[in-house]
Amino acid sequence: MKILISGGGELGRMIAEDLIHTGDTIIVIELNANTCERLAEELNAVIIHGDATMPLMLEKAGIVDVDVVVTATNNDQSNLITAIVAREYGVNRINQPVRRLLLFSLMIERHILIKTPLTMQIITISVH
Repeated sequence: MKILISGGGELGRMIAEDLIHTGDTIIVIELNANTCERLAEELNAVIIHGDATMPLMLEKAGIVDVDVVVTATNNDQSNLITAIVAREYGVNRINQPVRRLLLFSLMIERHILIKTPLTMQIITISVH
C-alpha cells in the first residue's frame, strides 16, 4: 500500500513512524526544509519538500498511485484543501486527524469556501 502524509511535524512524524513498520510505502510532504532534513535522517520514508495543497506537488509525489492520504498539518484549511485535491485524483481513503475534535466542539455550522485549480467546492460542517 502507498500512504501519503501531508505534514511532517510532530503528528505527521508519529504517524509515519507507526506506519513504516507495516512495510507500506510512506511518502511525507512537508513545507519546512529543516523538518524535511530531520525526517530524512530519522525515517525510512520518501520525504518531499513542498506544499501538499498544490496539485503539481501531489502529482510529483505520485498521488495517482496513492491508496491513503493522511492530512497532519497544523492548518485545518490546508488539510481540507489537500483532502479535496486528493479526492479529485481518485484517492478514496483520506484521514484528517488534526483538530477534528476542535471543530466538533464548536457546536456550530460552518461554511468553508475552498478554491483549488481543480475544483471549487463549498464544504458544510454541521455539528449539533
